[in-house]
Amino acid sequence: MERKINYYLFIVFMLLISCAGNQESVVHQKEVSIIPEPLHMEVGGGEFKITDATKIIAEKGNAEAVRIAMLLADRLNISGGFSINVEEGMQSPSNAIFFTTNETDRSLGEEGYSLSVNKDAVVVKALKPAGLFYGLQSLYQLLPPEIESPVKVDNVNWALPSIEVTDTPRYSWRGLHLDVSRHFMPVEFIKKYIDNMAMHKLNTFHWHLT
Repeated sequence: MERKINYYLFIVFMLLISCAGNQESVVHQKEVSIIPEPLHMEVGGGEFKITDATKIIAEKGNAEAVRIAMLLADRLNISGGFSINVEEGMQSPSNAIFFTTNETDRSLGEEGYSLSVNKDAVVVKALKPAGLFYGLQSLYQLLPPEIESPVKVDNVNWALPSIEVTDTPRYSWRGLHLDVSRHFMPVEFIKKYIDNMAMHKLNTFHWHLT
């Protein structure tokens, strides 16, 4: 009888451990989120740390990739106080964030992208510049929220979680409506509205003017 009780206690103990492990996994998954939810997202262990030694590389000869890479550099330099410049190249060295449309899966289409983050490098790939831009928006969401600050913020762990993302939009037409005919809005509000649309990968602005 005693042996039977010990057996049941052992089973209960193992179930509790299993549940605790699952709970930890769920919590970890919830800590990493991208909006809208990507087609595929796999979170790994570790992180990519951003420092002054980090490089941002854009595909050589790709003006749009350079422009998108500069958006990230400007944001990091302002909010993080870094002094990171954008360089051009055809591959990603260690401790670098690389934007490229080279050797990309054509199934990603016009606006899809893939994002790979590990402790050594970050690679954003897309078939077209629009995909690189949406990959950048996902990078912003993975960074600390202080990335949105217009001034330097101290004591922030500027790091990206290790992750593999592949995403293509479910709908080609993704719009948001704004009625300024009945509710007048200042120019700065309109610009911020469009910025927020871009951040959430919306691609069509419905502007009610009359």
